Amino acid sequence: MAQWFGAGLALLAGILLARLAWEWHRYARGGHIITRRQMTLRIASAVDLVVLLVLVAIGTRLDFASASGMVVYWAVCLGLALAAMIMALLDLKLLRRTIGRRRAERYRRLSEYIRRLERGRGRQVP
Repeated sequence: MAQWFGAGLALLAGILLARLAWEWHRYARGGHIITRRQMTLRIASAVDLVVLLVLVAIGTRLDFASASGMVVYWAVCLGLALAAMIMALLDLKLLRRTIGRRRAERYRRLSEYIRRLERGRGRQVP
């Protein structure tokens, strides 16, 4: 059973790293709407999650000498999980802000275009 759990965690880490590589590729090409700060946050989050997966995989196989050692070990894992959740929330906040800015820019351009059309029509009508 532990081998299946370890294999599942390894598969999850592989998928996470492959997805991060794809995100980096899109970001480097300029085909992504995220900022440098968001990409840095995503890399930090991925590193956090991979470290957490490794620690959980190791922790399932460890035989702790004392209960306090076990509590500290799993508290560190819990802290890493909480940090990953906070980074995900920050990423969502930054993404919403970026999308909001882009939407506002599109509306500004559209309204400017409509103003130009209206001014042009006013001149053409005798």
